[in-house]
Amino acid sequence: VTGVQTCALPIYWDFGTGDWSIGCRLQVVDTAATWKSVINIGNYAAGTNGLQFYINGTNIIIWRTGQAQGTLGGVISTINTWYHVVISRSGNDMIVYFNGTSNIISSSISGSFGNSVSNTHLGYNSQGSSLYHEGVIDNAFVYKGRALSQSDVNFLYNGGAGLNYNSLTAGMKTNLVAWWDLRSEEHTSELQSPCNLVC
Repeated sequence: VTGVQTCALPIYWDFGTGDWSIGCRLQVVDTAATWKSVINIGNYAAGTNGLQFYINGTNIIIWRTGQAQGTLGGVISTINTWYHVVISRSGNDMIVYFNGTSNIISSSISGSFGNSVSNTHLGYNSQGSSLYHEGVIDNAFVYKGRALSQSDVNFLYNGGAGLNYNSLTAGMKTNLVAWWDLRSEEHTSELQSPCNLVC
């Protein structure tokens, strides 16, 4: 997704209280831009358990229905530079892997995430266009029922180069419910929810 072009996907995931992982490679064009949406799963409205991944200035922030779940600050420091971000729920821990390095941003996570009625969005937020991502998103993914391990993340990070769906091993496809190689316009066709949009 480049500039303020966005994907609204008719796809829903209810993670419940189980583990999950989301992530992508991304670039930004302005490190002073605030509240730019990267991946949103479910609705922002209270009571819907929607999961939101934002870039706010140089910070990565994870929200659920209007409440911050954790922040990794001061990491998005340079424009037009590839960053690799993986966010995982593992039990009560919320972990952000930034360029392959793990950071536990909360150890008191509880309750459900996601829902079965609200769309997933890449680079978009239903609260308005001022929240659209400004930059590039690629290799975006969703795992349901799996908190990625450090070795899993290392594989996806691939020394900073990232990788596309066709490079995933069979083991890395376990519990993978969506993958979008957006810059190459190649999207999976065998998963629960392929992106049929040219983004």
